[in-house]
Parts: sequence; structure tokens; C-alpha cells
Amino acid sequence: MTKNIIFSLKKLNGNIARVISNGETAGYITTPENEHQNQQYFAITHNGKDIGYQDCAVCAIERVIRRFERIPPDEEITPLTKKDICGLSISVSSLH
Repeated sequence: MTKNIIFSLKKLNGNIARVISNGETAGYITTPENEHQNQQYFAITHNGKDIGYQDCAVCAIERVIRRFERIPPDEEITPLTKKDICGLSISVSSLH
């Protein structure tokens, strides 16, 4: 089964973005403030719980959406932007 998720990102400041899933705040992703910090993206739930470091921005967005929508890792999701600029088909059997 494939589930379509409409998402968008809203930049809050230089290194924090809010992930909006189907019109609701699903969580946040952050990037390092400088080159001396861990260079991976960090995912956080909408209520501030740690999801963890991710290798790429798409992975961080997917983890936030999966956690918010309660989608198991073996279920395929298709994250889409509101304007359908970016269509991703992600099928994950195990998360990083």
C-alpha cells in the first residue's frame, strides 16, 4: 500500500526548518550551525522529542513524517510538495 503525503518546509531561522505534513506541524529538522559540529541533519518531533541524526535532508523529512503520521518502516510513502514540484517515492525496509 502506498500513502501520499503532502508536505512543505518553512524556514524558521538560519538552520531550523519546520516540516508541515498535510497541513499540520509534523516536526523540525536542523542543520549544523558551523563546520565543527556534526554535519548530519537532526530530526525532532512536533513536541520536541529526539528522532536522531540523519544522513540527508530527505531522510530527515521522511523520519519526521513517518513518526508524525505513525507509518511503519516497511510501508511505502510518497512525499509530495504542495505544488507537486518534487515527487519522491521512498520505500524503506530499515531506517538509518
